[in-house]
Amino acid sequence: MSEVWLSFALIIWNDWIRDDMKVHRELASDAAVDTHRRKTFQMVLAIMIFIGAFYIGLGLYRGVLWLVFAHLSFVSFCAVLLFQSPDKRRLRIQSFLFLAVYYALVIFSINRAEPHSVSFLWLAVGPPLSYLLLGRKTGFWVNAVFITVGVLSYQLMLMLPESSISRVSMFNLVFCLLTIWAIADVYEAQRENVEKRLRDIAMTDPLTGLCNRLSLAAEYQDIVEKSGDKPVSLILLDLDYFKQVNDRYGHEVGDLALIHVANVIKMNVSEREKIFRIGGEEFCITSEGSGKYEAKRIAEHIRCVISHTTFHHEQQVIPLSASIGISSAGDDGNEFATLYRKADRRMYHAKKTGRNRVVDSDPLMTSAVSSG
Repeated sequence: MSEVWLSFALIIWNDWIRDDMKVHRELASDAAVDTHRRKTFQMVLAIMIFIGAFYIGLGLYRGVLWLVFAHLSFVSFCAVLLFQSPDKRRLRIQSFLFLAVYYALVIFSINRAEPHSVSFLWLAVGPPLSYLLLGRKTGFWVNAVFITVGVLSYQLMLMLPESSISRVSMFNLVFCLLTIWAIADVYEAQRENVEKRLRDIAMTDPLTGLCNRLSLAAEYQDIVEKSGDKPVSLILLDLDYFKQVNDRYGHEVGDLALIHVANVIKMNVSEREKIFRIGGEEFCITSEGSGKYEAKRIAEHIRCVISHTTFHHEQQVIPLSASIGISSAGDDGNEFATLYRKADRRMYHAKKTGRNRVVDSDPLMTSAVSSG
């Protein structure tokens, strides 16, 4: 039953390698998830090469040439995959090809082995492997196709006159396989659900409910890919004299003020805009389909609304205002880091030149809109 233990060992390995990574970096980007799957794939390949080498030696010792050639081909195939570094799409294709070859080898072994052989047990390793490498949805269908073929092949072998395996044993083996498959499926469903919840926690600001800084770069890249040739702008906003609000009224009131500002911004932007709380009293807005002129109009509207919408605390009106910097893809570069740096520089220039204003160009060519 070493094959069954191996299947559970692979699940344990999945947990170990996931815990070994830095949680926030892993959950904040798909690239890190791909890194996890790549490492898992490499470990699986290394295990399969080791086991394949054992069966090659066993085949040579027993003089079973088909066993030697079959596992030599499989080991060579795994070795080729092991020393490659594919991108996300190719990793998925390679994982699928590996599983197809693995299942093909198992089914071939079932048909070529002696009637009393237990090669059938290697089908039990397939479900956790498929879920580890392809996820629940694709892994399920891969398992459904190949396990069905494997079970039918084993059933045909039982029909041979020289077969010594009883139908009761056959049913036990099938139910054992289905149980492992079901456990792997439930485990993967729960794992994906927990991963999604952790991802949401890691990428959401707990105070305002907005997306946080961890998700900003990835979200910007998604917006750029979806918008195609349409312009994209960053609007960076920092509340003026907010430290005085915290010092005078306390951090609890400061938190309420941040929630108030977040709600004001949400009520005054369209579905094209996404809002992020960067940290402290700083917010960022991405605007899909907006060039610098349109982004400036949006920023000026938000600035006016924040400064004219009253925030009350214990019958006191606490004035709020914001300094805003803008950058636009194309005019100010295309890399996120460049755009963010320019918007940040312009935002601080707005503070230095009077606060409560919008700046959409660098200090030497400043085009500012004052509060009037």
